[in-house]
Amino acid sequence: MKEAMKDSTEAEVKENQNSSSDSSAKSTKSAKSKKSTKSASKPPMTGTTQNDTATIRTEEIQSTGEAIFRAVSGTPAAPVAAKTDQPIVYLTGMKLYLVLLGVGLVVFLMMLDQTIVVTAIPRITAEFQSTSDIGWYGSAYMLTIAAFQPLMGKLYQYYNSKWTFLVGLAIFEFGSLICALANSSSMLIIGRAISGAGGSGLVIGFLAILSVTAAVDKRPYYMGIVMGFSSLGLVLGPVLGGIFTEHATWRWCFWLNLPFGGVTMLILALINIPNAAEVSEKKATWKEQLNRLDLPGFALFGPAIIMLLLPLEWGGHKYDWKSPTIIGMFCGAVVMIAIFLFWEKFRGMDAMIPLPVLKQKVVIFAATTMTLSQGSLLVITFYLPIWFQVVKQASPTMGGVYYLPSVGSQVVGSFIAGALTTRFGFYTPWAVLGCALTSIASGLLSTLSPGSGTAPWVIFQLISGFSRGLTMQQPLTAIQAAVPKKEFPVASAFLMFAQILGGSIFISLAQTIFSNQLKPALALFAPEVDAARVLEVGTTAFRTVVAEGSWPGVIQAYNKAITATFYLGAGAAAAAFCASFGMGWGNLIKIRQAEIAAQTAAAPTEEKV
Repeated sequence: MKEAMKDSTEAEVKENQNSSSDSSAKSTKSAKSKKSTKSASKPPMTGTTQNDTATIRTEEIQSTGEAIFRAVSGTPAAPVAAKTDQPIVYLTGMKLYLVLLGVGLVVFLMMLDQTIVVTAIPRITAEFQSTSDIGWYGSAYMLTIAAFQPLMGKLYQYYNSKWTFLVGLAIFEFGSLICALANSSSMLIIGRAISGAGGSGLVIGFLAILSVTAAVDKRPYYMGIVMGFSSLGLVLGPVLGGIFTEHATWRWCFWLNLPFGGVTMLILALINIPNAAEVSEKKATWKEQLNRLDLPGFALFGPAIIMLLLPLEWGGHKYDWKSPTIIGMFCGAVVMIAIFLFWEKFRGMDAMIPLPVLKQKVVIFAATTMTLSQGSLLVITFYLPIWFQVVKQASPTMGGVYYLPSVGSQVVGSFIAGALTTRFGFYTPWAVLGCALTSIASGLLSTLSPGSGTAPWVIFQLISGFSRGLTMQQPLTAIQAAVPKKEFPVASAFLMFAQILGGSIFISLAQTIFSNQLKPALALFAPEVDAARVLEVGTTAFRTVVAEGSWPGVIQAYNKAITATFYLGAGAAAAAFCASFGMGWGNLIKIRQAEIAAQTAAAPTEEKV
């Protein structure tokens, strides 16, 4: 190839020498333009001038092959991945750290919002007299996060990643403001839904921004830091919610988001971040932009996911699993998902969730690992604090304090996993090890009893938290290493959806296990109490309706029911252990070396441009 280009260049030089002196400058410029066309398939190097880069982009976008493909397929002139395929000047120093701090803080707030409302619900329902709306305070947020994930993936694929992130953050903040000012239960639910719609793009946005601010072999380290910090939101949510509820007002659960979100907006607005989206030479029309977002696909996907997640939220406590409402919603979800998949297949790579992307082995196994590991995480996150409050008679605040060993060890595990992946390049081994340890830790937690001392539940939590830290970022690292950059926003959106779906499924299953175990356990350990009355008042208020002499039996029954849910976590982690082997054994260091080698090989040609 180089020899052909060299011969072509020599011919052009001879031709220019035979030209008149008046047209020599134009001939030289024409020769460079021709040569740029021949080398357009190679990305411009750092030494390439701005004008040359623009010429290369123009020729690449207008290539004959692309024009023929568009004409034959009948698809609109969608953006060409010009920027995403070019070498990027990554951020360093204070700029990089400020960006990571800003997006990490926002992702922390988004995850915090998933669980912070749990301990505030009693005060909220008391103020609004809205016991029937309890389920909506959590599900409205999670439903919109899940429903908007694929659409946000398409937005990040085609539009500037920084400004898309800021728009999503603004929507999230607006929803938080509505929640903080809510004067009715309906207003609070609407605010939660708006926050979820904005929050759906924040984790995807962090990953998209990270992909253009740090080299591929350095990303696991930074991802470990940010994800380790931000994931604290899931486990600190009940703690902070309890503190605000007891010592201030539940509205601070939402006021908290506004100042920190504002700081992030300021940081990102002032720093120039490379764009991760596909770009085109010609601005797409409104019709073309709407077409590439696949809004009909979103109109099918949104209702399908709502009909799938709502019965998982309601089944077993608000409605019986065999009720017409639950069965009807599941049937509707199946029908809508089938129609959605048919439409996506028809759309091909222009679909909101391109099926060829989902058929990639690494995406399938990464999503499966994410679903199962997240399910195991949330089972422990929800039920271990309840065990502290019921069995150990801790207050909501102290129940959160007792959970801190999980929090600290999870952060340490996440940092170590990022450092090890950056040092050795491999990501799958840490996922395999983490899933194995999570399964073991869940099994150990199932052995807790009312007589357990402090040491067992501290040690078991240290193992559990550390193992989750090892695992949580590896599926995302796997798709970053294996999926083409232009497909990464869509693939990461699918992984985030799998994470939410896994949490919803396993929390619902855990609730079913808990309820099914508690009734017979009460009959066994405290036959003299009214089981229906105990279930009605809730986990922490049973002492108000049960005689003091029957408390030990009720506590024993609750212990049996709660620890039974940890078996589910152990099984989910064991299944994730098996799935994690399918994420591939790529080496990020070798991938980065290959990128550098390709750029170095292209450098001599580009220097002549």
